[in-house]
Amino acid sequence: MIQNATSKTNKQFMILSAFGIIFVVDAHAWGGVGLMINIFPYNSFFIPMFCFISGYFFNPEKANNLVRYLLHKVHTLLMPFFVWNFIYGILITLLRHTNLVFYGSDLSIKTLFIRKR
Repeated sequence: MIQNATSKTNKQFMILSAFGIIFVVDAHAWGGVGLMINIFPYNSFFIPMFCFISGYFFNPEKANNLVRYLLHKVHTLLMPFFVWNFIYGILITLLRHTNLVFYGSDLSIKTLFIRKR
């Protein structure tokens, strides 16, 4: 394992993550490069690979205080998601009302929290 004594970065997992991100982008590019698509369908391992990587770096000591841990996760994962979803909702609403795009739905509580656009 390539690991620097002064830092907690793991070069192998950084490389694995980079390959995973490249494969995700390629799979979502609708007819992209198709790297190794004939060997195995890579949309079959994205989620397990990223779950494995995040589990590898999980620190059990952080879960000692479960409430604090969950609040931290809400603050770092859910809040940015809802903020960017709100910004996207405003943008798509403005674009729909100027007739520049014809997809999506106008921003509302239902489209922000419940229904996909």
